[in-house]
Amino acid sequence: MVKALIKSNTPLRLSEIAAATGLNKVAVYRLLGKLISRGTILTLKDSGGVKRYYINPKLRELFEA
Repeated sequence: MVKALIKSNTPLRLSEIAAATGLNKVAVYRLLGKLISRGTILTLKDSGGVKRYYINPKLRELFEA
C-alpha cells in the first residue's frame, strides 16, 4: 500500500488505493488508520470533502534517495 502512495504524484482516495493494491476497502481503511497514527501517511480533504491519502513527504525523500 505504501508503494502505491509513493508511486502516485497526487493524493489517492481509499477506493483508488484499494484498486491499486488489490485489497478490499475495509482492509485498506484499517491499515491506513495504523499508518496515519504513526505519521507514515497523511490525509487531506479535497474541495468536494473527499478524504485523500498521501505519503509523508519526509519518508518520500528517503524512499526516492
